[in-house]
Order: sequence, then C-alpha cells, then structure tokens
Amino acid sequence: MRWVCSHWFLNFSIRHLILGTVGLAIFFVTDSRSEGTEAETTQENTAVIERLVRQLGNDKYVLREQAQEELTRIGAPSLDALTSALVSNDVEVVIRARYLLTAITVDWARDTDPAKLRGLLKDFGKKKETQRRAIINKLRQTAGDAEIAALCRIVRYEKSVPLSKWAAIVILDLQGNEQTWENHRTLIDTQLGGSKRQAAGWLRESLRHHDDLTTAIDRWKLLAKEEQLLWQEASDQTNHEITQKLLFHLVQLLEMAGRENEVEPYLQQIVELQPANEESVRNLVKLLLDKEVPGVIETIGNKFPDLFESNPFLLYPLAHAKRLLGKQVEATNIIKLALEMNPRGAGEHLVVAQELLEKRGWFDWAENEYRTVIHIDKQPKEYTIYAIQKLSEMLHDQQQEHKATDVLLDFVVKMDGNKELITLVRRMGRNPKSIHSRMHFFRAAAYELEGKRDEQIKQLDFAIKQDPTDADVLIARYRLPERTEQQREATRKNIQKALDLFRNQIANSPDPANLYNQFAWLAGNTFSETDAKLATEAINYSHKSLEIKPNAAGYLDTLGRCYYAKGDYENAVKYQAEAARLEPHSGLIRRQLETFQEALAKVKKDRSS
Repeated sequence: MRWVCSHWFLNFSIRHLILGTVGLAIFFVTDSRSEGTEAETTQENTAVIERLVRQLGNDKYVLREQAQEELTRIGAPSLDALTSALVSNDVEVVIRARYLLTAITVDWARDTDPAKLRGLLKDFGKKKETQRRAIINKLRQTAGDAEIAALCRIVRYEKSVPLSKWAAIVILDLQGNEQTWENHRTLIDTQLGGSKRQAAGWLRESLRHHDDLTTAIDRWKLLAKEEQLLWQEASDQTNHEITQKLLFHLVQLLEMAGRENEVEPYLQQIVELQPANEESVRNLVKLLLDKEVPGVIETIGNKFPDLFESNPFLLYPLAHAKRLLGKQVEATNIIKLALEMNPRGAGEHLVVAQELLEKRGWFDWAENEYRTVIHIDKQPKEYTIYAIQKLSEMLHDQQQEHKATDVLLDFVVKMDGNKELITLVRRMGRNPKSIHSRMHFFRAAAYELEGKRDEQIKQLDFAIKQDPTDADVLIARYRLPERTEQQREATRKNIQKALDLFRNQIANSPDPANLYNQFAWLAGNTFSETDAKLATEAINYSHKSLEIKPNAAGYLDTLGRCYYAKGDYENAVKYQAEAARLEPHSGLIRRQLETFQEALAKVKKDRSS
C-alpha cells in the first residue's frame, strides 16, 4: 500500500519554498564511494534521472522500488533532481527523495586529482563543519582546475547549506582576477550540472552576466537583498558573514563599473549586519580600510565603542578615519589612548608598530609605538633592541637618515662598556660592531642627500672599520665617484673578501635564507654588473633564498636587483613589482622599482626607434 504522509510534513517543504530555500535541503551525504560520479551530466542522462524521480511516485510498488534502486546506482548525478523533488505534490516522491538524499554518497575527490588534493578531501563528508570550512579555505589558495572542480562539488553536494554557499563565495572571489575567472568559466558551468541550489544559482548569475556589469549589478542587488531577508527569517540557511560577502561582491561589481559613488550605502549595510565579535570586527575593519571609506569605519566605531576602546588594532584605523574626515582633535585623542594602553606591555606595542608600518604605512604612528617600547625600560631588553633596529631601518627607508642615526647613537652610547648589554646583543645574533657600522652608514646616507661627499666618505670609512661585511656599506663605497685607483682597488678587495666569506658560510650552513640573500645583494649591486658568471650565481642564490623563505619582499627586492645587474630588465621589474606588492609602503623597494621601470622603458623605446 502507498505511504500516507501527514499534512505537517508537506507543509514543512512548502514553508521552505516560501522562504526561498528550494533546493537547499540538508544533504546527509558521506564521502564513501558511489557507483556514479558527479562529472558531466548529459541532457539525455538528465532526462533519464527526471523520469526515474517521477517514477518514485508510480502506483505500482515494484516500479517505485525499481526507480529507487536505479537512482541509487546512478548516485551523485541524481542529487540535483532529488533535491527539487522535495517540494513535489506527490508525498511518496517526497519521502523516497528524502531517503535517497540520505543514502546516496559522494566522491569528493577524483582519481585524476593531484595527490595533495586527494589527501585534503579524504573523509571530507565525515569531518566537522569547522574542519570542512577550513578545507574550503585551503582550496581557495591554489584555485587550479582540480580545486575549482572540487569547490563546485561542494557547492552542489555539501550537506551544510551555509558551507555550500561559502564554497560558492570562494569561487566568486575569483572574479576579481579576470584571467583566472575566464579560464574557469566552462569548468564551473560543467561542474555545477543541473544543481538547483541557491549557491549554484549565484555562480550561474556571475557566468551569465559577467560581461554585462549593469545587468550583473541589478541582479546582485536583488540576490543580496534576498539573502538579508533569509538571514532574518531562517538563520540556519545562511549567516551574517555570507550575507556580508554578497554585499562585498556587489560593492566589487560597482567599483569595476566605475560607480564608486554608489558603494557606501552597501558598506553601511555590511556594518549593520556585523555582530559584536572582536576578531570578526577586526577583519571587517581591515576590509573597510582598503575601501577608503572613513565614514563607514566611524559608524562601526560608534556601534562597538567598548571593543574599539580596548583594542589598539581598532583604535588606529578609527583614528585614521577621523583624520580623513578632518576631525584631527578626535584622532589625536584616540592615538593618545592607544599609546597609553598596556603601559608595561612592550611586546604588544611592538606588534602594533609592526602592523602600522608593514600593513598600513602609518609611519608617524609606528614611530610613536616603537619609541614607546624603547622608553618602557631604562635598561634595554631584547624587545627594546629589536624596536631600536626596526625604528632605525624604518627611518632609513623613508630617507630620514639623521633621525635613524640618532636612534642608534643613543643605543650605542648605552652599549659601549656595558658588558651585560653587549652580551644580550650577541645572544640576539648581532655583532655589536655591526650596530656601530649601521649608525655610520645612516649618517653617510644623510651626508649623501646633502651633497657633502667628503663627510659621506669619512662616515663610510668609519663604518667599514666596524663591520667589513656590511653589504650596504660596501655597495655605497663601490658606487662612490671620483675615487683614486688605489681606493677603488681597496674597495674591490673588501667586496671580494665579503663574497668569499658568504660562500664559506653557505657551504658550512646551507639552510639560512639570509646567507644566500646577503651574497646575492652584494654581488647584484657590485661585480655582477660586469661579471656575467657572477651575475648568474647571484641570481641562483637569490632564488634559493626564496625557496627557503617564499614571498619575502626583501628577498624579491634582491632578486630584482640581480636581474637588473645582468641587464634582464623585464625580470627585474617582474620581481621588484612583486616585492612592492608585498610591501607597498617601503620607500627603498619603491625607488628601486622606479629605476628598473625607467631602464625597461628606455630599452623598449630604443628597440622601437
């Protein structure tokens, strides 16, 4: 006999239909293997699956059973149609569709997938939701064909609706990279198959209107509004973060269309959705800083005053926003509050200074934080010495050479004759004389900017006596104009000794990346300009440093210089531009990039003339 279903069960499906969650039923699928695969589903196969789904409601029991067995055999490709069947008017179809969605399993990985990806997706369906989300985020990092296909499978079959949507958002983020998106359009469309899930619909909208920004913006305004309503009515199907991400995607489309004047209201909506979670608020503020919308940052500061007043990583962005809004007095008061925070917590002030300098380029505020660390204790400790080094190098990077000199001079005066302090410096891996050398180098750089050549030479001579291996000092001496042949020969000998020393250190200890970088930097700025063999050696050593420590901006800066010395200006610009991307606020990196770009432009001009 046919099963009889009570009205509440059917009404449950209809209620979800009204809430806009058609196709969002939870898939209780595991990651054990099924006979079918969710690769391409042809039009003919789709027709067969839809016929079998209808057959689930056949009057004859044997035919219903036969359809159920056949759909089980087909496996994952039938899940899309079974999801749609959940809102069927035939109660028998609904019951059997629910059963099959529980019983059918998914192959999350393919035999053709790279071994690393197969390992990442192993037992995916059995893992906790937080673990599955972490895997989705890892797939974002490489975004090759196999990873995109895996993300599409998650969009289609992930049992958690929010995670299905999160996988779609990861794919949508690729739209910012035009080349990557274009390469994956066909792959995404194929992998989504006939999925009726809302997340799959988002991706189809992007595919359909990718080349028509006006239409895309209109559609995403509606999609973002629908998700906001869903968040209010059925929070198990979405969350604030997903809703915010859709709004950010809309903002991105508006920016791509040159309609930045329409952006701020949507950013305000993002702020309205934000809960009082410190980490989440910090992440949102970072995103807002990139948009240069001080009014929105001020709004979120007003919304969560307690969070901001207790966190310097939030206070500084708020002060930045106030400064841009012309509220200088408020900005000053906020900075004062940040500096007075944790009066004995030197470590935290050091971390804040690093953040202000490296991530934002707020040099004046970073300097204040470094000086706070330096003055916390009368007797310098390890973090004090680290702050002194970082502050002096930051000032040198910004060509504030006299200030950089004074920072080190104050420390050198304390260090000289202080056995405990000298021991501490050595324990940190620094030769005390190298700090003396650096101080003289900064002073020489100051005299160079002032055109005082004799004073510059005098300071470089002092520096080389303190540390004959300081590459920057050797390079500066090498580049000095109008020197006697005897002086030039002495400099060449010093450079050769340093290069030989670095080679020996590498031979004895081949692991530290900085050894390869030191050699490459010195060679690339001196002899490599005329010695092709040495230039190749320097390039190889520079690449080695990056193998050990990938994405180090300073090492990329060195590699750019090595290619420049060899006359390969295209690669010089390529690697220097990457260094500038990683550290956009470094004056040294930026100035060197400009030099390389000018050289490349000249070569191209000469070729065309």
